[in-house]
Amino acid sequence: MTATLLLSVPYDEGWNVTVNGTAAELTPAADKGLSSLNMQKGANKIVMTYKTPGALAGLAVSLATAAALVAAGLYARHKKSRR
Repeated sequence: MTATLLLSVPYDEGWNVTVNGTAAELTPAADKGLSSLNMQKGANKIVMTYKTPGALAGLAVSLATAAALVAAGLYARHKKSRR
């Protein structure tokens, strides 16, 4: 027999959920203000991990910006020393 567990965690795409070691699907509830999980009635072990969507892309942009700033600083320093 299955039941729906309503969680006070806001729904987001970054969640990975397992119930009793098996992958489970987290679904939005209350206009994505909450999350719900279908599971068997009784005692269950729920493990939820969150991975920020877009974190790798954000890191890449930040590193590229830092490299550009260092390059611009080195160029300005080199140009000033040639005067």
